[in-house]
Amino acid sequence: MTQLIPGTWLRAQSESIEQLFNMTRRCCDTVGHITELNLHAVRFALAQSEEAFVRACAAGSLPELLCLPTLLGSADFSEALSYGKQYWKILSDLEPDAVPSVPARLAAQRPHLLSDR
Repeated sequence: MTQLIPGTWLRAQSESIEQLFNMTRRCCDTVGHITELNLHAVRFALAQSEEAFVRACAAGSLPELLCLPTLLGSADFSEALSYGKQYWKILSDLEPDAVPSVPARLAAQRPHLLSDR
């Protein structure tokens, strides 16, 4: 068995090490984007809670108080949809690098692996 000297080993593994560092950087960037998205969602939720509290305090009658959830619900729903879309976009931007591609030979031998089912 031959032993590789450190310089030879480093040259042989440099591509793998570079891929590891690139993937680590992309993962850290993704965590940063998701953290920003979560902070935005928390700020929105706090603003919505404050608005609901102010409207509840300003409500002059019981029917007006009871219709507050329907007035505020549409904004919450659209914000939740937007959050979900942005979250999956952030994760899908990371996925092509994180998942190795299927070699063409394997795809030709087993096409059912690539089907959407």
